[in-house]
Amino acid sequence: MNGRVDELNLENVNEFCDDSNRKSYKLTKERKDDRVVFRYREEVEDFKQYLPLLQELANPALSSRHWEQIFKILDRPYHQDLEFSIQDLIDFKIMDHMEQVETIGSSASKEYSLFKTLEKMVKEWDGLEFRTVPYKESGTFIIGGTDEIQAVLDDQIVKVQGMSASPYVKPFLEQATDLNNVLNQ
Repeated sequence: MNGRVDELNLENVNEFCDDSNRKSYKLTKERKDDRVVFRYREEVEDFKQYLPLLQELANPALSSRHWEQIFKILDRPYHQDLEFSIQDLIDFKIMDHMEQVETIGSSASKEYSLFKTLEKMVKEWDGLEFRTVPYKESGTFIIGGTDEIQAVLDDQIVKVQGMSASPYVKPFLEQATDLNNVLNQ
């Protein structure tokens, strides 16, 4: 809870929480009158309320722009080099704004997905070559074997047009527009 948010490893947290939950359940069955065991069980249960928050904050799609939005909701100043912990955010009453944080996280994930698709589309052209073949015996050459290139081109034109219509493309609309222009030339 006191570590930096950007160092949050949700997989480890979930694993630890599941393990602690199993252990606490087992201990309460074995030691029904042990107050320490019940205290441990309560601590585990109390921590579980923060799992949805941790899920949102560990989202790799959250960029500086999204953190700015989150801090604006919390009515706190934000700058890119700011270090903060989960506990800091809880102290800032982030749990009162979970719905808004989830909305920001959802938008960030959709933007991230579109951005990754755009990157993949650009990389898809690596290794594709236009081959030239002699045209009869005229001494000139024509482009041949374009089926693979045409398939990639057609697929990407459809994808980039769909992407351009998405409200989540705004952060990289210029890149999507540039790719669309190149593909349609």
